[in-house]
Amino acid sequence: MEKLQIKRAPAAVPGTTGIVLAGGASRRMGCDKAMLPVGGVASIERTALSLGEVCDEVLLSLNDPKPYGFLGLRSVRDIFTGKGPMAGLHACLSASRSAWNAVAACDMPFVTADIIQVLLRIAAEDPLTPESGIRVRTMARHDDVAPRDAVVPVMDGKPQPLLAVYHLDVCASLENRLRRNELRMMDWLSDLNVLYIPVEELARLTGIDAARGLFNMNQPEDYETACQWEVE
Repeated sequence: MEKLQIKRAPAAVPGTTGIVLAGGASRRMGCDKAMLPVGGVASIERTALSLGEVCDEVLLSLNDPKPYGFLGLRSVRDIFTGKGPMAGLHACLSASRSAWNAVAACDMPFVTADIIQVLLRIAAEDPLTPESGIRVRTMARHDDVAPRDAVVPVMDGKPQPLLAVYHLDVCASLENRLRRNELRMMDWLSDLNVLYIPVEELARLTGIDAARGLFNMNQPEDYETACQWEVE
């Protein structure tokens, strides 16, 4: 198969890296959800294309890269094996050459370059000023004087850490959590200076249905929903 052809968006953010998390076992789906086609394109390919429109490089968090070789992207194996998405994020941040890194799970077929671009732009605007017009939500720890560690969307009151932006400097705290076998992502986020963005604000800034962009496929019913949405 031909190597993935990525078109850079006019609003690309130079000096950034995209990370696709795809190391899960897909037990609830019953098959490799990364390869499920939505609109004739594998979910992982859709995610990688959206990240590639905005970021300089796209890394794949994979423990078995063979099925995804057609993407032609650099794959990164977990350093801490068997420890879930935090281990995949840690491995890719360890391999990244960028200060800011946009992360998306492979089972989010409707994530768009617009959402990724807005999250990266917000991350780079430090501190936010009233003139930015960006409305944020204060959850857990956030100090706009201290350096920002991450920008994380919030939907239905729940942070969405698998479609977010992380600074390279968080890698050390992530490694500490993994070494202690503390694998709850929300507990780790409580260590960081996180800017939380409500999904309604993402929708306002992008002009698209940001909630659909955050949709992920965990079980067969979710895949059916994604296919239905694609043909609407």
